[in-house]
Amino acid sequence: MRPRHRLLLYFALSRPVSSSLSHVRYFQYGIPWIMKRSQFAKSSETVALRFLHATGLNLPIPRVIDSVTVDGEVWTIMTRLQGDTMLNLARKKAITDKEVQGVVKEVHEVIRKLWTLTPPISLEEQTIMHHPSGEGLPWAKFDLDFTIGPCSLVDLYAAYTTALATHQRWTARDIINLEPDRMRKILSDKVVYVHCDLRPLNIMVHNGRFTGIIDWENSGWHVRHWQVLVVRRSMGLTNPVKLSRWWRDVKFEPDVEEAYQAGCELLEDKI
Repeated sequence: MRPRHRLLLYFALSRPVSSSLSHVRYFQYGIPWIMKRSQFAKSSETVALRFLHATGLNLPIPRVIDSVTVDGEVWTIMTRLQGDTMLNLARKKAITDKEVQGVVKEVHEVIRKLWTLTPPISLEEQTIMHHPSGEGLPWAKFDLDFTIGPCSLVDLYAAYTTALATHQRWTARDIINLEPDRMRKILSDKVVYVHCDLRPLNIMVHNGRFTGIIDWENSGWHVRHWQVLVVRRSMGLTNPVKLSRWWRDVKFEPDVEEAYQAGCELLEDKI
């Protein structure tokens, strides 16, 4: 069947999650699938999920059923994980502190698995913001509406620290010269596989138990401490303190914690 015809069939069998989430559709008639339009066609969720399943790590993530590209847009048809997001459950007061602790513990185990993955040999040292497709990743500085990368770690920090700029053109060399000690700790970190949007709205829970992680188009090669920044940062409504605070009890390797602390200080993060 041609891609356009397949897409029309999938549309007929599904409905939008909501008016504000028209790019995500739930299948009806008892079909446990979901379909989602990737925001960036060149760095789609299809590619990321297929890469992760090929690693053999047995991760709690959706499985790709089909992928359809029509008019330059990529739709991923995948299995639907049980339950609701931890963020929604917290808003409804339908999850206890003990259950949140248990979920955080299991998510931490997934992170440890992802950190066993090493970037391809062809990737230059300290290259990050690198999707499995070879493209960049959504940039949190602009609400994930644009991609950045692949780029070097020091270039990423230069892009995030323009508030420290002492002159108009702010470069990687400038941030290293201004903050040599902090940048040394940051640049000593290892590049692994990271989910760059691992917030409660992408963690699924059913009956108080962790069922998996969604939204993998924003994942790829990055440094370990960036994952810690993502889970520990209190980003208002999407990662409220009552949920992010549990990550403070999860301790990572000393060099990761050092890089994380240096990163927080440079990014002026109020942890």
